[in-house]
Amino acid sequence: VKLATDRLVSTVCWRQANAIDKLPDHPPPEIATYRMYRSCVVIGRNKDHQPIHVERIGKFFGSPDVPKALSIAQWLRCYSYEMAELFKQFRQASIDSGTVIHKRVYIGDLKGVRFSAIKKLNFMTTLKNEVEVHFPEIAGPIILINAPSFLARIWSMVSKALDPAVVEKIKIFPGIPTEFFIERFGREQIPIEYGGTNPIEF
Repeated sequence: VKLATDRLVSTVCWRQANAIDKLPDHPPPEIATYRMYRSCVVIGRNKDHQPIHVERIGKFFGSPDVPKALSIAQWLRCYSYEMAELFKQFRQASIDSGTVIHKRVYIGDLKGVRFSAIKKLNFMTTLKNEVEVHFPEIAGPIILINAPSFLARIWSMVSKALDPAVVEKIKIFPGIPTEFFIERFGREQIPIEYGGTNPIEF
């Protein structure tokens, strides 16, 4: 109980100090620069009304300029803004469906990722640990596409040490699994470049 109480107090203080509840109406001035490197967008919803969130991970990890593009404070502010925007999507999906929606489907496009990009994991982990700890858990299905061969080898080892429930959430594909997407989400939800009919650009 004490751990839960301490986390709640920490989260409330963090949200107040960073004016998180006002963020959706006041985008950080550097958000355009942030999105040059972190290209992510909600493309629609699945059959359970969960937002489908697509990110070009390869673009983020493939750029050598990422850590220097913004200060760490700016990265954290923009990441917080993205999380606040995602929770707006949850609220709207809950209203539209008449049920509580608090999980997302995450599609990560790994095209362009090289093994050397593993060096940026510490940077990304810093952002996630600083921000996501102050938001409710949102992880639903995780689908990684255009995965390089080295990832499959790493995953085959790492997955053995993970909780089977976590492993079950994660699907990894070496290319674009168009039929899988269409079966799971419907052709109209999937961007054209992934074999669907959704004209969204990101």
